[in-house]
Amino acid sequence: MTVRRLLLLLPGGDTYIIKQISMTLQAAFKVIEGRVPVEDPTVKARLNRAYDIVRQNGQGYHLTKSNRTEDSIEGYIWHIHKASTAAIVSGEDSSAFYTVDSGGCNCPDAIGRARAKLCKHKLATMIMLEMQKDSLE
Repeated sequence: MTVRRLLLLLPGGDTYIIKQISMTLQAAFKVIEGRVPVEDPTVKARLNRAYDIVRQNGQGYHLTKSNRTEDSIEGYIWHIHKASTAAIVSGEDSSAFYTVDSGGCNCPDAIGRARAKLCKHKLATMIMLEMQKDSLE
């Protein structure tokens, strides 16, 4: 969750933090919704799935970032891991792991079908970045 600051400008140029405002997932979603072509139903559907990924972070999905400067999005490479219970029955690999950087995502959807490489993983990282903007450390 991003923390935004409401500042009071004092005479002489000093500032005083009046209130810290956290950007919610819903607010970040709305910001990203205004930046992507949601008139395309496939983009809108992927954005809705991205919302679910961020909402379920830590509960079925795990979004992590690693510091890296080349090929990174605002200084980070994002990793999205989805644990799946479907594979338990089939005996296959029970997880999916994708990496998102400045070039996009390595998932099949981003590589072959998604408009402007806007897969749900890329959109989820955009939402996370919006939530983390201007955060206080």
